[in-house]
Amino acid sequence: MFRLVYTKAAVMKMVELLKRKIPLDRAEYVLFAVLLLAVCFAPYPSLPPTHGLYGYLSSHGLTLAAHLSPEHHFLMFNHIDFDDAGNERYMAYNRFSIIPFILIRGAEELGGNDLLAQIVCARKLMLLFWIAAAFCAYLALKRLKLPPLAALTVVLFSISSHCFLEYNDMIFNDLPSLFGCMLLFHGLVVHWQENRPRQLLVKALVAIALGWQAYAMLFPAVALLQWKNRRTKENLLLAGAPLLLGVALLTFNLANECVATHTPLLETSTVKSIAYRFGLASDKEYAPLAIELENARFLRHQFHHLGVVSLPPLAEHLVVALNYALFLHFGIWLNLFGTHDWIWGVAAFALALCALWRGWFPRFPAFCLLALAVCWTLPMKHFTFQHDFQAMFFVGVPLMLYGAALRKIPSSSKLLPIIAVIAAATLLQAEIRALDEKIPAHADARTRFVPFQAIADSLRDEDHPVISIRGIDLERIGGCGRAIDFALPRVRYTVDERRAQWKVFDHPPRIERLNQ
Repeated sequence: MFRLVYTKAAVMKMVELLKRKIPLDRAEYVLFAVLLLAVCFAPYPSLPPTHGLYGYLSSHGLTLAAHLSPEHHFLMFNHIDFDDAGNERYMAYNRFSIIPFILIRGAEELGGNDLLAQIVCARKLMLLFWIAAAFCAYLALKRLKLPPLAALTVVLFSISSHCFLEYNDMIFNDLPSLFGCMLLFHGLVVHWQENRPRQLLVKALVAIALGWQAYAMLFPAVALLQWKNRRTKENLLLAGAPLLLGVALLTFNLANECVATHTPLLETSTVKSIAYRFGLASDKEYAPLAIELENARFLRHQFHHLGVVSLPPLAEHLVVALNYALFLHFGIWLNLFGTHDWIWGVAAFALALCALWRGWFPRFPAFCLLALAVCWTLPMKHFTFQHDFQAMFFVGVPLMLYGAALRKIPSSSKLLPIIAVIAAATLLQAEIRALDEKIPAHADARTRFVPFQAIADSLRDEDHPVISIRGIDLERIGGCGRAIDFALPRVRYTVDERRAQWKVFDHPPRIERLNQ
């Protein structure tokens, strides 16, 4: 009886608290803080990255971060080995802004000496960036006269696609860059409405520090602002200061690489990569994939990715139901998610252009969102053609489409709460499905990864040990991309056992000291 009375009193007190008017702008920040705290402190599976692009890039990002140190002047590299003459050789991978990898390194430090704990902390950092990107998009949409529930619904639908839920904890610089782009979008909306160049400049600098993708939105937006307001000095500062920051970060990387690798500037891997990404040079590694760069094939693939990003699971279910109805009544079966699934991307892009032209969505924000998609994908064709996770930067299209659809619904409408609940259920269902796909593969990767903890522990007190890898494929024994490089950040590799102190074996992964 006491429990019943106590429970009833608690419920009544809660109802009384809910009846009080809490400003919605405060409630949403409280909810955002609760989500961040939940990600930070809630249990998370201690599983390593798996095979495939997701796993390779996660282990790659972990490796670049683990190797950052003052000893190497914060050079980003995969590992150090020896050439035939016995000279140290760095495998540099130095083409990104260093800031996201410094943040990943900080997350790794929270995991102590436990490699799986380091991975968990880094994954949580990426989820924090993903949630923060969604929150910035929500704040921007709310400023565009969308009712709060409508803005929330738009964001939930826009981030519930398979692409986002597949890569929302991938440990690399792309999720920090996505947050930077959404932060910049919010800054552009505020500046467009209130003429606040200083806040936009700060957000633009933060966005560029987190990734180069923000340039695709910043430069076209500033060019449009200059055409509209003719404030040349202000707009030059808005475009020039972030450009100088990017140049400074890249110069730092290049100087490090030139010194560490003793390579002329134009021969560095970073310069070669930049030239190839902009289509200014060829690359033997990608030569077999040249057919993917043919214009028609490339555009078809990009429209496929755009369709995937623009259709949340709920829309997919509705399309499948429609297809079955057509088949049952008319005997027509359309292969809508197979050979011709790129049609959905074409339709989404056409609707986005229509929303821009007809003013269904405010034109300047719509232009910024479309610029992010187009001005990143096309100039970086030699990068985006192979990396499907870059479809995350198509996010502006679903934000526009769902925003235009819900913008006219008044905040007092009883339909909005129903739509918001459906959007939340859609995101939850999609997240559960994504986890169901991820966890078995991660669990299998754990079996191959666990031995690296013992290897790392055995070398913990060694000062830059030299390991023999004769006949060993580092990628294969890594189990998930560059796992061994991440686990052993201070080692040097050699194929000459006379120079080595230790030898690594791959069946099973283990390490043994050599008799010197």
